[in-house]
Amino acid sequence: MLLPAFSAIFLGVFIFKESPLYHRTNRGKSRWFTYFYLALTLMYLIGSVVALLKANLAGTIAAVLLIPNVLGLILLVVLRLIGGKDDFARAGLSGGRPRFWILFGFGLILYYGFQTFLNYLFGMGRIRGVLLLSIIWGIWHWPIIWIGYNFPGHALLGSLAMVAIGIILAFFFAYAVFKAQGVWIAAYLHALNNQVLSFFFMAVFASTDNLFSFGAGLPGIALGVIAVLLILRDPVWRNDR
Repeated sequence: MLLPAFSAIFLGVFIFKESPLYHRTNRGKSRWFTYFYLALTLMYLIGSVVALLKANLAGTIAAVLLIPNVLGLILLVVLRLIGGKDDFARAGLSGGRPRFWILFGFGLILYYGFQTFLNYLFGMGRIRGVLLLSIIWGIWHWPIIWIGYNFPGHALLGSLAMVAIGIILAFFFAYAVFKAQGVWIAAYLHALNNQVLSFFFMAVFASTDNLFSFGAGLPGIALGVIAVLLILRDPVWRNDR
């Protein structure tokens, strides 16, 4: 996880002359932290290679690498006190407004806490897991439904229909994944579904009202429900691996 920042810092320090981190123009105290970060990443790379070659040393290496992490934190605090806020801000290393750290951090905690509650609530067997996923997938599409896509003139019913379509397609795609034992088939079927639906119900014969027609409309959803009930008879749904 250190490598993306390492790459950005390395390019900024040694390659991009217009970067605020460029070594010939950045003479502030903050530059020593960027150099330390580059060195820290190299330490982790070396440690990772050694751990791969000597798996029994992995725990020891991880413990030893905690030391430069602590030293780096101390160095950051010291340099910030010596160099001042403006020095780090000029290098693009300002900490920003504290209230956003709290706000977004709290939001992230709530986000994962809510998902943990859903795991507890649903138990997440195959059927319940796909059902939850499909509802989220359907709601995901609501913004484009509200601006008139798929079901023009039917913002409310179109939103509900989109959730129903999501449930039907999710069970079909999941069934294909379970039978094929590979996830790429879902991506293939999703793309194929969008292209075939557009071709038949727009290029071949276009209905006057998508909501009350076959395809993505209510009659098509009724047929889809029947199809889902049939595929749920397969024993593969009772395998929770």
